[in-house]
Amino acid sequence: MKRGAIAFGHDVTADYEKARRREWILTNGLGGYASSTIIGANTRGYHGLLVASLPPPLTRLLLLSKVEEELHISGEQYQLSVNKYPGVIHPKGNQYLEEFRMDPLPSFQYRAGEAALRKTVFMLQGQNTTVITYELVGSLSPVQLILRPLVNCRGFHGRTRENAGWVFSQESSDEGVRIDPYEGSPRLYLMSDRGKYKPAGSWYRNMIYDEEAERGLEDREDHYSPGSFEFELESGDIVSFAASVNPFDSFSPASWLRMERERMIDLLRPEGHENVLLQWLVSAADQFIVRLPGTNEKTIVAGYHWFGEWGRDAAISLPGLTLARGRFEEAKDIIQRFLEKERKGLIPLALWEGGGATYSSVDTSLWFIYAAYKHFTYTREIDFIEEIYPQLKDAMEWYMRGTDFGIRMAEDGLVESKPRQEALTWMDARLDGIPVTPRMGKCVEVNALWYNDLRVMEHLSREIGESSETFKRLSQKVWESFNDSFWYEEGGYLYDCVDGEERDTSIRPNQILAISLTFPALARERWRSVMTIVERHLLTPYGLRTLAPQDPRYCGRYVGGPKERDASYHNGTVWTWLMGPYITAYVRSGGMPNDHLILTILEAFSHHMHEAGLGTVSEIFDGDAPHEPRGCIAQAWSVGELLRAYREDLAMNP
Repeated sequence: MKRGAIAFGHDVTADYEKARRREWILTNGLGGYASSTIIGANTRGYHGLLVASLPPPLTRLLLLSKVEEELHISGEQYQLSVNKYPGVIHPKGNQYLEEFRMDPLPSFQYRAGEAALRKTVFMLQGQNTTVITYELVGSLSPVQLILRPLVNCRGFHGRTRENAGWVFSQESSDEGVRIDPYEGSPRLYLMSDRGKYKPAGSWYRNMIYDEEAERGLEDREDHYSPGSFEFELESGDIVSFAASVNPFDSFSPASWLRMERERMIDLLRPEGHENVLLQWLVSAADQFIVRLPGTNEKTIVAGYHWFGEWGRDAAISLPGLTLARGRFEEAKDIIQRFLEKERKGLIPLALWEGGGATYSSVDTSLWFIYAAYKHFTYTREIDFIEEIYPQLKDAMEWYMRGTDFGIRMAEDGLVESKPRQEALTWMDARLDGIPVTPRMGKCVEVNALWYNDLRVMEHLSREIGESSETFKRLSQKVWESFNDSFWYEEGGYLYDCVDGEERDTSIRPNQILAISLTFPALARERWRSVMTIVERHLLTPYGLRTLAPQDPRYCGRYVGGPKERDASYHNGTVWTWLMGPYITAYVRSGGMPNDHLILTILEAFSHHMHEAGLGTVSEIFDGDAPHEPRGCIAQAWSVGELLRAYREDLAMNP
């Protein structure tokens, strides 16, 4: 099987500024992960070699930040780690790093003196366990390897400073150690196959996180080192170190590594084996589908490093992450998980650890109805539709008669929402509690979804033998109202929002859904005009801008502190997930899958596999060229929409 490795040589790894921008991530199928940069320098507070996901669901804790590594060869000492402290980078182990490679697991090839050392990191699926193997590829002399784990025990959003209340009590043996950071905390087990553990205890203070500094967030942290593992190696030796929240009944790192490599290779279907971009997208997709710890429920993590369960993101990404890949049962589980939490027609926008939920969304329910229909189009599984039909119908009826947050169907059949201070659409950034893009009244993509779902319910009703007349009659009314209300004749595109006599002429990407959804709300003779406007003002190689550059509110770069970034989040920033609807609309409007434009887009994403989050797709990009990747390094709907477009529009099976 042809597989495209992602690799960087010494010209990149020796350059701290180049290397720190490239990050890798592994996940464990529970929502936990291991992640850092290609040189092992943690540049985010979210980086760590073991971020465990524990009950209650998606309670994520940083337990192992990193491992400080030293080689002693013929009286010389080589420190392989890289850390940033105030005014200095120390040590500078990247000077010994000859190559970083993901193929498909991250590996590091060091050359220190006469010794060559290869390190590989992986996680065990379904467990909060990270394993690191070290292979002395070659050395003329014996080598001593010393590992100093830096541990922690805090929520993954937090930061730790040296704390006398954290005792980090230890119970050690020759093979490893059990660590209790404080009373009632989760335990951390550190173990090796051949290393001798020596307890000690010291704090590493004031590590600096570059990415957090750039984002205007807390950028310093302290970590605790409980002791060290020491190994005596000769050429050809392979040793391992592991960290876990559970004690090790047996320690089989070689077989674990083999199983994990095989699992990742098995993700790649033969149909896509010549398409390297498609390979990485398929591999990335698996990271977002998780089994919630302590349950058998499946869900979608919206993005790494910091997002959890977001309903809108789950519904939009579900067709690509699951259906396009034949993962039909997982799709059903996820749809049912969210439908079961419906309240007054609204499906949760977000589910929080501990069981809380947020419902402030006008479109999440509409996206889930569409996701359920997509499941049916892929599977023709009528039993599932019969099971969930009452919930789908109930949600639609709540919209018709009105529900929370001022969401209701107006007299013309269109859906409107007039919240007080909530931001109910996907453009939901707020400054000081006030929506940056309020979008009051009737929003174009919401009503494109509403029309689409009325047609969906019309079809599903007929499939199960229910009357479809109400949905059919109303969909005809909505189609007419949509085209009357949203068409901006002078501009040749769709208003973004309509509120009474007010018309928002902002050129935004939301209108693309009026063409891309299964049942387009926009009259066909207007498609080409809308596509021309979108392509002229919003299209970039990585997605659609959220606002046209000539608009005075346009922000071309997503930089600065939280306020500056929130102001630009939906005012020019490029969102990758919108590339999926754009590709669908392009092909539906007469474009061909092998057109130069489509090939250029795919080439751009092939390049993107080698920057930011390696082998995955970023959340957003700058609106201005060169369109630097920003936000989360791995986003579910970014990956999902590209996979869906591959399957449905470009006729390639993931």
